[in-house]
Formats: sequence, structure tokens, C-alpha cells
Amino acid sequence: MLAERLNLSASEAEVISFVGGGGKTSSIFKLAHEFKTQNKKVLVAPTTKIFFPRKEDFDQIIITGNKSTGIFSAEPGSVTVLGQEVGPQNKISGVEADFIEQIFAAGLFDCILVEADGAKQKSIKTPAIHEPVIPVCTTKTVGMIGLSCLGQTIENVAFRSELFAKLTKSKLSDLIDVPKIYKLIVDEEGLLKNAPGSSEKHLFLNQVEDEKTKEAAFELIYMLLENKFKLDSFIIGSLKDNVFFFPPYRRNIAGIIMASGFSRRMGQDKLLLKLSDGMPLVEKVIKAASESDLNEIILVYREPKVEKIGKKYGIKTVYNQHAADGQSAAVKLGVEMAEKFADGYMFLAGDQPFINAQLINKLLCIFKNTTYPILVPLYDGIMGTPTVFTSGFRNELLKITGDEGARSIIRNNPQEVKKVNIPESFRGIDIDTPEQLNFWFRHDLNF
Repeated sequence: MLAERLNLSASEAEVISFVGGGGKTSSIFKLAHEFKTQNKKVLVAPTTKIFFPRKEDFDQIIITGNKSTGIFSAEPGSVTVLGQEVGPQNKISGVEADFIEQIFAAGLFDCILVEADGAKQKSIKTPAIHEPVIPVCTTKTVGMIGLSCLGQTIENVAFRSELFAKLTKSKLSDLIDVPKIYKLIVDEEGLLKNAPGSSEKHLFLNQVEDEKTKEAAFELIYMLLENKFKLDSFIIGSLKDNVFFFPPYRRNIAGIIMASGFSRRMGQDKLLLKLSDGMPLVEKVIKAASESDLNEIILVYREPKVEKIGKKYGIKTVYNQHAADGQSAAVKLGVEMAEKFADGYMFLAGDQPFINAQLINKLLCIFKNTTYPILVPLYDGIMGTPTVFTSGFRNELLKITGDEGARSIIRNNPQEVKKVNIPESFRGIDIDTPEQLNFWFRHDLNF
């Protein structure tokens, strides 16, 4: 589902603006359908012209005339299309960006989907001076490129072909290739031009319908990763075939469970204490990791009883003889024990009993589809675990000291960190004191 790939908020309203070419309208109505099945109120509000949608794509359509005022109502599980007028060629004229901002501020819809520039059904586009028209309230900007343009001449398949040729220092008769597309993506006047600074940046490589095109898409993503171009997510696939692909990067992620602390605030080994279901805290984390898509799991332990639980699940275990040195010792042991081909490391705390496989997999999916090298979950706005690092930080992870684990790396590299809001904030709770244990023993709902 597109909604999953874009990591859309389950609790807060979103404004998602689509720019570029190669399937914007189709993507918008696919997303609208996905939201509709979730019983959300969806508004499709272009700031450019779009073709009049098929009747099965919407529930109501509102044409405002030349006035950008009015009160809108919509039922949960419905799609509303908003436009200014229906003109020649059965096209709907878009509304002003500030009108969309008013609607968003009024809280009338769960999601507003904006087609923010036109491409005349071309697969790739360079924006003109006045384009794209993106509302300031946009929470996510999605740049689209249809990779059917590869190997075709600029003048035949690029909208605003002269601008594309100028931006890529090419001739109109030149063929479009991966380096030219890369230039379009990263240039300030290119694909993501005018994206609000507060909005997330996403890339959708559409029309990937054969092996050659898929390899070109992977090459493009690799170039973006190598050059540290920040994207909150990228999507590779075919809307027509409803097929999506993961690139061959960040596939092998090692999970490192840090379970060798001294539980000083608890007064006894908290990892072996139990909530109402009778399962030790550390076993809940081990079980969640074992049921997830992690490629390998390493349990860093101090107490033999903790190791025994790890053995029961058939995971790697390593004794931490330097546990007194703090969390850094556990981090380094886990990284050293991970397979050399690991593309990254996920660090899990052994005292977070509400972590589950679904949360781990969500973080893994986001990490595999972002160009950020560090991923950190936020629980009620506060950073927590599991955190994920690419193997590019291996040497730095092996040099940390003290009891703060990898937090110093996060603190020293804020521009490299992708933060992910977790709606179920209780998942990030750790158990440190007898009072916390007693509270959650009484309230544990076996999440």
C-alpha cells in the first residue's frame, strides 16, 4: 500500500502534495481509495488542472466557481474532489493554495491530496518559475518520475523539455539516462522545488515494469545514498501492475538486544521480572525480535538465566564481561558479533516489554526505504528505542564509551537522523523501578 510506504500518520491530518510526472493523478486516487477503506474523510484538491475523475474514484465533487469560500462536509469513508470550474477537455481547474490551507486549518478532512503541478501526461518534468504550487501546510511532498522515460529523447518525453535540457546541461535530442534523472532530483530548481521546509520529502519512481528499468531505479537510489541526499522515503514500482520493489541495500539488519545492565533502580534483575502474563520482561523483547523480519538477533547478557531464555529462541548470545563499563560495552559487543555482511544494526532495550514484531517491522520498512542513515522512534515526542544505524557507522559505534550507548552519535549527527512518530506511545515504555513494575503489572493488557 502507498500509505504504508509513505508512513502516513494514523492520528494526525496530512496534506500530501504530488509534483513531477508519470502518475500523479493515479497515485492520488489510489491513496484516496486506501484512506477511504480506513473510514477516513479524504479531499482531493488540485492547484493545477486535472481531468474529471471517474465516477468510481469519488463520492462527491464540489465546484466553487471563482469563489474560494464555503463550508464543506463529508462523511467518514468518503472522497471529495474540489475544483474551481470544469473547463475545456473536461478538465477541472485547481483551487488556490491558501484556500487549501484554510480547509486544513479548519480540520474538515483527515487527509488532503494535492496535485501541485501539471505534466500533460508526460513521464518526467522540470518545473517552470511559477511551479509547482504547493500549500505551505503540506506535511509530505512526493516527487514522481515515470521511468518509462529512460532511453527516450528529452524532446519527446519530458514536459518543459527546454528546462530539462538546461538543468541537465543536455541537448533536446539527448537520451534521458540515470545521471540526468539524478540531477533533476537533487537540484534546488528540480523535482522537489518549492517543497516547504517543514514537509517530508519523498520520491516515487513509477513505471518500473521490467528488469532493466528496475536496475536503473536501484542505481539511482544508490547514487542518492552515496551522495547523502536526504529523502524520508523512496518508492520503486509500478502503479499499473500494483507491484513495488525494495532495492538491494539495507537488506540485512542485525537486531542487538542489550540485556546486561545492573537494574540498580529496581534493586534486583528487572529483566527476569514478570508482568501479568507471567513472561519475563526480557523474553517479551526476545520473542518480538524473533517474530520480526530482523535477519539475525544477538542477545548481549550478563545473567545466565537471561542467556537461557535467548537459547530457547535459538538466537545468538554473547556474555558481557565489561558490563560495568555501561551501555557502550553492550553496543560494541553486539556490533562485533553481527555478521560482517550486516547492512545495519537495530538496538533494542531488554526492558521494553511492549515492543512487538509489528513495530520492529515498521521501523525496518521505513529504514529500508529512506536515505537517512539513522532512524529513531519518537514516543510522545521523546526519542526512544529501537534505534537503527547503517553499517557506515560501525567504526563509530565501536569507539563509543560510557553508559549512554549510541546516543552520542545521534546527538553529534542530527542532520543524519530520521525521526518516526509512534502513535502507540506505550510501546516505548521501559520498566526501571518497582513502582513502574507494579503499575504495569496491574494494567498489563498483553499488548
